[in-house]
Amino acid sequence: QRTGSKQDGLLIGYRKSKLSLMNSKQVVFPGFFHYNRVGLVAHLRLRTNENRDIILGTTHIFFPEHFLELRTRNQQVNLMYQAVEGFIAENSIGAEAFTLLVGDFNSKLPPLHVEEEKPEQGYISTILEYIKRAYDGEHWWDVLRKSDYKSSYRELSTSHDLIYTHVAHTDEHSECDFVFYKGKAIPTESYLEPRPMPDDLKLLRPVTQIEIYDVNYDALMGEMSADDFLQAWASISDHRPKTSWFDLSEPL
Repeated sequence: QRTGSKQDGLLIGYRKSKLSLMNSKQVVFPGFFHYNRVGLVAHLRLRTNENRDIILGTTHIFFPEHFLELRTRNQQVNLMYQAVEGFIAENSIGAEAFTLLVGDFNSKLPPLHVEEEKPEQGYISTILEYIKRAYDGEHWWDVLRKSDYKSSYRELSTSHDLIYTHVAHTDEHSECDFVFYKGKAIPTESYLEPRPMPDDLKLLRPVTQIEIYDVNYDALMGEMSADDFLQAWASISDHRPKTSWFDLSEPL
């Protein structure tokens, strides 16, 4: 649970018939300007293979309202990355462990297919862009990428960049929910739920007129039009769950 008066938090669920929980740790981002954010790390082990360790870290990074807060977001991702690496070292877990870092990063990845952009002209715009980049620092994705983390969805996506997992309170649509991984495992599938709906569908902002208990979840997972789905989903969440499957049968 988040610190202070916040009631929301994080959860890692696992199937006891398949996995054993070896250890876990809560991560608290220190300082007032980290907005009571937390992380959670767990060490899991396959019951069918005692040599197969899985490290799972999850977090919910805060939403920067302006570019002056971008540095804080980068710091939070870096803190979570360091917490996972520290957890591995503290528990003497081997380097061959399969590591996952997942959650709501309230950010975007660079596009898969980058078109050449013309820089803005003018002295003022150039100075503002310089200040923004200097204050922002190294992008959090560069930190993860240099440590061999990959996005499961991006590894399997070959045709487009358009994927929207969230609609923010600013009505901005983005892929801000990620499944990053490193280690000896192969991603086999990665998609948004419910699966029949396209990944580039733009969600509506949540509504409160409908009680969540009145939602027909079976209908949501069945066949319905995109418009009907958007109206129904708006009573549940401003996110769409992302599911990723991995093949762990690769020899260590």
